[in-house]
Order: sequence, then C-alpha cells, then structure tokens
Amino acid sequence: MSNNNNENSILFGAGELFVLPDSVDLDESTEEEIEEAMLKIGESSGESTLNYTQEFYDVRGGVGNDILASFVTSEEVMFNAGVCTLDMKVLNEISSTYYNEDESKRTLGIGGKRTVPVKQMLFVHTKRQDGKKLKLKMYRAQNRSGLQLTFNPTAESVFNFEFKLLSDPSKTNGNIVKIVEEI
Repeated sequence: MSNNNNENSILFGAGELFVLPDSVDLDESTEEEIEEAMLKIGESSGESTLNYTQEFYDVRGGVGNDILASFVTSEEVMFNAGVCTLDMKVLNEISSTYYNEDESKRTLGIGGKRTVPVKQMLFVHTKRQDGKKLKLKMYRAQNRSGLQLTFNPTAESVFNFEFKLLSDPSKTNGNIVKIVEEI
C-alpha cells in the first residue's frame, strides 16, 4: 500500500452531533452562520455509523435470460450515534417530546405527541491524525429510535440514537447526506 493511500484513509471515531434550524443552509451558509446556529445534541462515544443500502431491479432477457440492465429502485440511509452527553432542550428538537423550562426546573414530557420532527443535522468528527474535520451534512433526519435513558451509578451511560435520513429534493449531487473532509 502506498503512503498516499494512508493519507487518504479515514479513521472514524468520536464526534459531536448537532441539530440546525431550517433557516440555515448547510451548503450555502457560511461556516460562521452554521456554527452560530448549531444546537449541540451531545458528544458521541465513538460508535457513530452511516449506513447506505440500495435495492435493485434487474431486467432480464435474451436467450439465456441474462441480466441486461439493473436499476436502483430505492435507497435507505441510516445514521446511528451513541451519545454520552445530552441536553434535554435540544433532545426535544429531535424527539416527540414536550419541553418546558422555568427559573427552578426543566421538564421533558414524553407521550401523546404523534409526530417526530425532521431536522437538519451535522456530525463533526475531528481526525486524530491531523486534527482536520470530517463533517456529515444530513439534510433531513428523523429520530427513529425513540428514547432509552439508562441511569447507571458506576459508569457513564450512552444514549443510542438512530436517524433515518430523508431525501431533500431541493439539493443536487447528494440530496440525502454529504460527507465533507478537510484536506
């Protein structure tokens, strides 16, 4: 393997997960505008994955009933993150919950809400090798995992989130997710 291949390889690990308001455009807004609008969901424990799968339809024909063409009929993109820090107010942005805060307490109500918000999300991984950023720009993400809050007195808890990434018809050249790596 050449040294150039090592320089281009990506070692995934921990990162930070953010939700962004619709008023920010992940492709057109400046870095400063994006950073100012980011709401931090939490920090991942290093177990973040992006899964892209496709279903195909094969067209068969000819004497041998060979595959003459193949077309993608559907695609699915899932993003999973194990988050070890959490902000209840931001959690409300990605869950079917109710949030309230006053001068003495914060309250997160669960149950009775039938819709789960679809939000822009940004996952930022800082590479250990050189400190450069790897960003996953998710245009329309919906939390499909619900909530599981574990309170362990002897170890940190990890909150596992699974997001289905939906397509954004207003985007081109990657309308579900874009991966941007600083070089």
